[in-house]
Amino acid sequence: EAIRLAEAHYRSQRTFFATQYLPFELSAAVFDFVVSLESVERVADGHGFFQQLVDSLKPGGQLVFSTPCEDHLPLAMTGNHFHFRDYSLAETLTLAGSCGLKLIEWAGENTYQKQPDGRQGALLPESEMRLASERAGQFTLVLCQKGTARP
Repeated sequence: EAIRLAEAHYRSQRTFFATQYLPFELSAAVFDFVVSLESVERVADGHGFFQQLVDSLKPGGQLVFSTPCEDHLPLAMTGNHFHFRDYSLAETLTLAGSCGLKLIEWAGENTYQKQPDGRQGALLPESEMRLASERAGQFTLVLCQKGTARP
């Protein structure tokens, strides 16, 4: 649905929207900007998937990605059987650096109420779903950049 919406409203000769299942290959060093939301936790080889996104960036290219935060929304409490694993805040921030990216900015966001037993509850009111720069939340959104080639 998100891809259809993006294609309908933002399509140009300079943009590409796609959804694919692993395994797949992206061409190396072709994209200025890559967005991967709620993806890395859904594949068995999360690091390999992430490295492929990084490799597809041109030098100086930027990657935006997000993950559920295991610290604040534990996988065991969400019952999300589509996730192979969720990442702690530290693991999420380290993922970018381990693939050679420079961390530019990160933010956290809460979207769910918590039930008394710690399980995921109903959605929070929209007014409470705000990204907070450098503050952990149930989800982590990260902006990072690939280094530029040296002459």
